[in-house]
Amino acid sequence: MKSKMKSCLIIASFLGSLSTLAQEKPIRIGVKIGYPNALGGNIEYVTPLLGKKLAPSIEYSTLSPEKLLEIEKFDYSYLQFGFNYYFFKPGKGLYSNLSYGILKTEIIDSGYSSDTDYNKTGTGYVKLLNKSVNLKLGAKLGSGFYFRPEIGYALTPVPEFLDTTVKFSDGTSEVQQESISPLNSGLMFNFGFGAAF
Repeated sequence: MKSKMKSCLIIASFLGSLSTLAQEKPIRIGVKIGYPNALGGNIEYVTPLLGKKLAPSIEYSTLSPEKLLEIEKFDYSYLQFGFNYYFFKPGKGLYSNLSYGILKTEIIDSGYSSDTDYNKTGTGYVKLLNKSVNLKLGAKLGSGFYFRPEIGYALTPVPEFLDTTVKFSDGTSEVQQESISPLNSGLMFNFGFGAAF
């Protein structure tokens, strides 16, 4: 009986110490708008590590705006996971972000003219897969409901030109290049808002 009572006291004291270490409202669920996020969601958890200043985070966006852009297919997704480190206060204020991002895009559209024969048109196919380590600076402003501006840089920006494979009805094809400046600058920016729990 004494050993059971001792075990219960040890478990209770352990759980109590965890609750005192936990950041008040450590879970944040929100929305981010910007580049490369486009429009997506994010989750952050403020851990008790490093004085309650280290917070793993994950972001995900997916869009298919074919009707808006009047093209046959446009799939866009962005996944990012990493860590926020809060400089001054536990889980709030100014922070830095180190993360890894994966951007995927697939576009299919008709009406491409041949570079060698302007009377010949075909369907263009574009695929982009860009993976990058990102460095960002941001600020979490607010408590229960918060705002979160961020700016940063992708160490591997998207390429300056995208290859478009154009396929024609006669079975031939050609590769055309399209500039996507200024998206290839590596600059990242977004504005987020959400709630903490």
